[in-house]
Amino acid sequence: MAPDGVLIRTAGPAAPLLATFREIANAEAPMLPIRSMKTLAQVDREKRSEIVQATGASAVGGLITLLLASIGLYAVVALAVNQRQREIGVRVSLGARPGQVVQMFFRGGLRVSLIGLAIGLPLSVLALKLLRSQINLMGIPRVNMPLIASAVAVAVIVVASLASWIPARRAAGADPLTVLRQD
Repeated sequence: MAPDGVLIRTAGPAAPLLATFREIANAEAPMLPIRSMKTLAQVDREKRSEIVQATGASAVGGLITLLLASIGLYAVVALAVNQRQREIGVRVSLGARPGQVVQMFFRGGLRVSLIGLAIGLPLSVLALKLLRSQINLMGIPRVNMPLIASAVAVAVIVVASLASWIPARRAAGADPLTVLRQD
């Protein structure tokens, strides 16, 4: 049975010696097929390239997910604002300040995001722990999970804040007389 690979230690750079190694291997074992011949630096570079590509794809997927979640949250808050137009008009006509109206909708949107974080982050950590053995076999270095979790939490809170604040601010700027006159 043929070996999966052979390692040869060299005193200097191995790349210029690959042709010589191939000639020696063909002379010593002409029936043994040589599928490829690479230096460890090339193998390491290829492995790191795969890891960078997988990380990049994961990051793009995460950003797309964050974008879709922010659009969804914006739509939910905007719908709540639209459905409660009369209530907003009554509140403003009775003396509610625009900041209070903004705060009412802003808190609701932020609450939904915090609940999502409270559920999603522990599930992500659990999934990472379950996949840890496969990740270690692939040669991916360990990551600082608390740092990544806090960065994700901050990004989600910032995006959720913007997605909630924009429709809430628009609701606070509505003219109460116009809103109350609508059918």
